[in-house]
Amino acid sequence: MKGDGAYAHKCQNLEERSSKLSAYEIVQTVIGINLLIVSVASACIVALKKDNKK
Repeated sequence: MKGDGAYAHKCQNLEERSSKLSAYEIVQTVIGINLLIVSVASACIVALKKDNKK
């Protein structure tokens, strides 16, 4: 069948590509992690400020 070869080729490309991240994906991941850290830190600061006011 013609479709099986194309599917196998597509899966092979995915397997080869899954081991390496492109520079764009690395930048996106770093930015995402930094945003997560900033949001968690700001939530902690807000919670601590509210706790000190009581």
